[in-house]
Amino acid sequence: SSGINAEYGEMTPGEPQFAVAVNNWLDREDCAQWRQLCVEVVVVLGSTLKMVSNLPEVVDLGEVIAAAMEMFNTGCHSDGKDGNHGDGKGGYHGNEVTREFLLTPPTGKFGTLSYFIQSIARFC
Repeated sequence: SSGINAEYGEMTPGEPQFAVAVNNWLDREDCAQWRQLCVEVVVVLGSTLKMVSNLPEVVDLGEVIAAAMEMFNTGCHSDGKDGNHGDGKGGYHGNEVTREFLLTPPTGKFGTLSYFIQSIARFC
């Protein structure tokens, strides 16, 4: 409890409400792995904003995740397997590539973060 208060104490006045709104949004998603991907994208976007100023005003997380999954599919599955990667609204449709991506660790040469960085670079 004191850790949470310490975190909120370091936030600007609007940040606690934003944190609550993000948590509420993430709580509506049933798939824990999909929630994790959304968190990873937000972390990459936050880091990118510190270095790049020409990102669009609105970035669709579903589009970023779908593009990253497409890159993953292309890089890992040259047999051309394809499927529904995301519905652009925070959900996903199960298929082999999607499940593999959801279970891929975030770090490393072929980690999800590397695909998210490449995907976000397309917006710059």
